[in-house]
Amino acid sequence: MKKAKTKSEYRPKLTLSVSEEVIEKAKRYAAEHKQSISSLVENYLASLVNEDAGNYAPVNKELQALHSLLKKSNAKRKLNLEEERLNYLLNKNE
Repeated sequence: MKKAKTKSEYRPKLTLSVSEEVIEKAKRYAAEHKQSISSLVENYLASLVNEDAGNYAPVNKELQALHSLLKKSNAKRKLNLEEERLNYLLNKNE
C-alpha cells in the first residue's frame, strides 16, 4: 500500500513538450542510469541556475567549455576559408 505524501514531500508538476525521439532516448538513458526522467530534468535545470545539481554541475561546465571551443574553432575555420577564397581571387586576377 502506498503511503500518502506529506506536504514536505509534495513536488509541483511541470508539463513539457518534447519530441518523441528525445523522449525515447531519455527513457533509455534514465533506465540505464537507474534514474527517473524527472530527476534528470531537475538536475539539469538545477545545473543551469547554479543550484545543488549533484554530479551534473561539472558536466554542464564541461559542455559549456566544449561549446565555446567549438564556436572558436568554427570561427577560425570560417576565417581560413575566407582567406583561401581571397587568395584564390587575387591569384585568379593576376
